[in-house]
Amino acid sequence: MMPWTSTNVHEALVLPIFFGDLGSSIRAVMTFPDDLVAAKAYAAHLLARRPLQDYLRAGYTFNATEQIEHLDALNCAAAPKDIDERQRQGAEVGRIVKFLWALICSHPERASWEAAVKIAIDDASLRGDRGTRATFRDNLNRFASVLHLWGAWEIRGSSFLADPARGYDGVADAGAFMTEAMFLRHRLVLWDGTRSPSASSAYLSRGFIAPWAGWQPHVPRAEWPATGVLFGLTLPAAHVPQMGKTGRPAKRDVRKPLS
Repeated sequence: MMPWTSTNVHEALVLPIFFGDLGSSIRAVMTFPDDLVAAKAYAAHLLARRPLQDYLRAGYTFNATEQIEHLDALNCAAAPKDIDERQRQGAEVGRIVKFLWALICSHPERASWEAAVKIAIDDASLRGDRGTRATFRDNLNRFASVLHLWGAWEIRGSSFLADPARGYDGVADAGAFMTEAMFLRHRLVLWDGTRSPSASSAYLSRGFIAPWAGWQPHVPRAEWPATGVLFGLTLPAAHVPQMGKTGRPAKRDVRKPLS
């Protein structure tokens, strides 16, 4: 039994695999967790952007049925219209989760969703973007079922890390990414369980996207990249919201964006 099985008691939706491709399916469901029809269309769009031979070079092996599914994706590759906005919102959610994990690791006494949102607002401002508590909370609610996926995606640098030269193909990396995401969810649920009922959040008490059918936790090999592991993060003290203080830091301009 993996450690997260005892804490993931909320309703889980098994991640669907569209057109036999793990990578595009993960990204599509992350982007449209509340609309699987749009997610399938986006998966088709992602597949259509790369010819089949690119997937074969990356280490994927497709049987005849999967190759047919891949080619069928070309026939429904019209992308949903709000992809860019969804991606932006998801990335912001991922940063909030990443900042929360960093607080839990390095400043546990300050760790809260509210503190993570405050850090995200400040970080967005330092990057020249705009954000409000209301919009960030709306995004957390919209992407609640995939918080662990977006958080793990941000923590690993927002990319898949397949390295065929080292025998580490896209399927292995997709499994490693899901392992990272599930470990992250497990740790967040444990952390939330230590808080008072009034302080706990509804974000982690809803249904969530679980691994696809047949998924197995990542088993690393010496020659592979260091994936499938949830590393601790450190948040610089200058970015940690001060307890009991409101308003913007007096010397905001001396800090650099965290993301």
